[in-house]
Amino acid sequence: MSTHMTKEWCLRMAELEGDASIAAGALALDPVFEEAPDVTDTDEANVAFGRFVRLMRRSQKMSREKLAEDADIDIKELIEIEDDVRHKPDVRSVYQISGVFKLPSAKLMQVAGLAKARNDNIERHMERFAARSDPMADLTDEERAALEDFVARLSSDN
Repeated sequence: MSTHMTKEWCLRMAELEGDASIAAGALALDPVFEEAPDVTDTDEANVAFGRFVRLMRRSQKMSREKLAEDADIDIKELIEIEDDVRHKPDVRSVYQISGVFKLPSAKLMQVAGLAKARNDNIERHMERFAARSDPMADLTDEERAALEDFVARLSSDN
């Protein structure tokens, strides 16, 4: 299922979140709305975001189909997010995934490379997370610790 996302919808969601400055800034990065300015290294961001989504999904014992359904995103988009380091995720998909995982969408936009971080903390933690996480069948204690630490960083105010 593919849903058309308008600029007005994104702005309304930004207002509801109470962080319109970051969420609205993410719109400027989406080529659907206008030319995308220079952003963070998308390959690095895509690796970290894809691994993060996969580990969160696995830690919650969700299939790809279930996450795609709960997030109301196309299964193909989810597969590309998790498996293709060159894939730039859709702004709406990142927003929807953040809702399923109950994480701040503005920070997840930064992790996905769709918004510029206000400070280096997210980027530093993203790099550390990407380096410490390695796809495996079951989460190891180290992966679980890396995931929980990263979720805590995303959920914090810093």
